[in-house]
Amino acid sequence: MIMTKILPLLVVALLALHPVTGGAAPESKVDLGALGPAGPSGVKKMVEATYTQVTYSNLYKLAWSYDAFSVTNEEALNVYLIVTECNLYNKFFDNEFEWEKIKRATKEYIGENKDKVPRYYEYVQPISMGRYDYALQGFPILDAKEFKAQRNLQFASYENGTTSCGRFSINPDTYPATGVVSISSPLNLSFIRVPQKLAQKYIEWRAKQENIDNMKRQAYIRYRIRIDQYDGIKDYESGTKAFNFQGKLMRLDVFADKDLMLPLYNQLF
Repeated sequence: MIMTKILPLLVVALLALHPVTGGAAPESKVDLGALGPAGPSGVKKMVEATYTQVTYSNLYKLAWSYDAFSVTNEEALNVYLIVTECNLYNKFFDNEFEWEKIKRATKEYIGENKDKVPRYYEYVQPISMGRYDYALQGFPILDAKEFKAQRNLQFASYENGTTSCGRFSINPDTYPATGVVSISSPLNLSFIRVPQKLAQKYIEWRAKQENIDNMKRQAYIRYRIRIDQYDGIKDYESGTKAFNFQGKLMRLDVFADKDLMLPLYNQLF
C-alpha cells in the first residue's frame, strides 16, 4: 500500500548535480525578463519573469500540468494529494465519501489550472573556489569537471514521500521526487571572473568569518531556468529516476554568501 505512513525525515535540500541549498526567497523578480509574444509590429517585447523556488509540491504540480499522470489513475491521484495536500489526506482519506468529493474537486482543479503552473524556477548550489588568479582575474572552481559540458541540470530532489505531515511510503520508481531539466546549450563553467577590487573585498570579508577554509572558498550559484516541455520519467546513471523536462538556462549568478546578498558574478544565456 502506498499510503502507509512512517516516521518523519528531513527533506533533502534542492540539488544540482550534487546537493544544493536553497537560500533564495520563494519568489523573486529579475531585472531582465524573457522575450514575450511579438506585438503588432512583429517585434518581441521584454516581459518580466518571476522565478519560483521549487518545492516537492511544486515539482508535482509542474509534472501534472504536463499530464505526467492521468486523473483517471486513482493511485496517482492519491499520491498527488499526499504530496500537495497532505493535511487533506490525513483528515479525509479514511472517509471514502468525503475523499471521493476531494478527488473530484482535485481533478477539476488540475484541468483548470494547467496553464497557471509556473514555468520559471530558481535553485541554489554551493561551490568551492580556489585561490585568486591575478592573470585571469578570477577564481577557479574546484571540481570543475562537474560543470563541463553539462546538459542535464538536476534542479530539484527530495526525500521520496516526505511532506510537512511526515513521511509516506511512495514508490520512487513510479512517483519520483527529483526533477531534471535538459538544456540544448551545454553549461561550461570552470572559472568565476571577479574584478580584483571586488575579489579583495570578498577575501577580506571571508577572513572575518569563523570556521572557514581559505583553500576552499565557498560561494553559491543561483540558477534561473525556464521549463518548456515534459519528456517523461527517466533513469540516470546515478540510479536516480526523475521527472525530465526540456528547457533553458536563463541566467546564473554567483554570490559570496548563502543569503545571496553579496554578488560576485552573473551571466545571461
